[in-house]
Amino acid sequence: TMVHIVSTEMPFRNPSHTIEHRLNDLLDRLTVEELIEQVSSGGAGPKHGPTPKIERLVIDPYQWRTNPGDGDATSFPLPINLAATFDVDTVHQVALATGLEMRAKWNRYKSEHSYEDGKGIHVYAPVANLMRHPLWGRNQETYGEDPYLAGQLTAAYVRGVGGWTKTSHQSEVRWLLISNEVDFSCYSQ
Repeated sequence: TMVHIVSTEMPFRNPSHTIEHRLNDLLDRLTVEELIEQVSSGGAGPKHGPTPKIERLVIDPYQWRTNPGDGDATSFPLPINLAATFDVDTVHQVALATGLEMRAKWNRYKSEHSYEDGKGIHVYAPVANLMRHPLWGRNQETYGEDPYLAGQLTAAYVRGVGGWTKTSHQSEVRWLLISNEVDFSCYSQ
């Protein structure tokens, strides 16, 4: 049996270092093959599974593909309905609640070594596209047609689901989930 001791001697594991320092240290430690595996796995659906673990760095598998609207958290009104409220704080609170619930579920999945599709902390949300045509079949996933409002609500969602309060800076963030604004460049009509 191999026992891993997580050491803060590896700077990427030491939370007292800056994020930039930690990321640079991690990238310097990964091989080209490991980097490729980390960015090409873990999100292509259940047939492809999570990214492989990296035992020498004590890095667990990782699942990219998770959608917060697919039953992983409390069901809230659709983004288009939230946009109709013009309430940035409400969107932030919805996202924060979603982030807390999904992080709690992920903690359980991780303890069970369950990394299948839909069990990650990297979420495909929000849809940052604008509603440009009333007949587009995915309008309900957007924050509407107004670029300013959609931008404000998208930012509020990203901060909320990530664990940011309205006033926190980087050192105070709880880091609940990682948000991936869905299909921003190629999803529109």
